[in-house]
Amino acid sequence: MASEELNQMAAQMQQMQQQAQAVANQLDAMQQSADELYATIETLKNLKAAKNRVMLPLGSGVYASSKAIETQKVLVNIGAGIVDERAASEAQELLEKRLKTILSAITKGQEALAQLNARMEALDSDARKMIRDMGAQPPEQ
Repeated sequence: MASEELNQMAAQMQQMQQQAQAVANQLDAMQQSADELYATIETLKNLKAAKNRVMLPLGSGVYASSKAIETQKVLVNIGAGIVDERAASEAQELLEKRLKTILSAITKGQEALAQLNARMEALDSDARKMIRDMGAQPPEQ
């Protein structure tokens, strides 16, 4: 009977580890999004200072030097693949709201991960106690 319970505990532990890994992966993705938002917000703040030349990102870490660009207006993805022209300050506000939402989700995810870890530790402790108790009992005849 105790071995069946230990098997159930092991299966439950494995399931919780998989859940914890999934949450950790989601947290990593959200942190990458937050990092990108931080960088974009900083770029928007510094855009006003661009005078004659700017570095235009082409992707994959490749940039092109470009003549001064429009620094007051930017194109912003506002959702569902729709891009709209906005004032740089308005785009910055929009990105700051998105960042706040992501940071809130990260906090909630970290709390969920901490709860999962606590449950796994409790389950592990219970399983270890059960194993010790099984070893202390005389063999059944």
